[in-house]
Amino acid sequence: MKYRSSIIESSAALEISVEKKLIQKMKEKSMTEEEISKELGKTITNFTQRCDHFMKKYTGVSFVKEKPKLWNKIDIDRKNYRHKIAHSDLKPTKKETEKIINDFEEAIKYIEGL
Repeated sequence: MKYRSSIIESSAALEISVEKKLIQKMKEKSMTEEEISKELGKTITNFTQRCDHFMKKYTGVSFVKEKPKLWNKIDIDRKNYRHKIAHSDLKPTKKETEKIINDFEEAIKYIEGL
């Protein structure tokens, strides 16, 4: 059970990191809270679009296109683990969990550096 929670938490940390970076960049463009909320609402259920088009639009860099190997690992981790953990009884191993958390941490460091 602890491994399941670790993956969910690390995935959430990445999503929060992306959102914070977008908010930071939107504020730098003098967008209002209402404008930011409306803009983020467009991708609330589409993480790929948020990391691709919205990151490009607001940071100048598409995570998806600029770091394709890392993005591919994140995308696979989210599909094969994060989503399945949330919707099934998948029980990842310690080794799988460590790899996934490391992938998410690498992505968070990248996002924070933009």
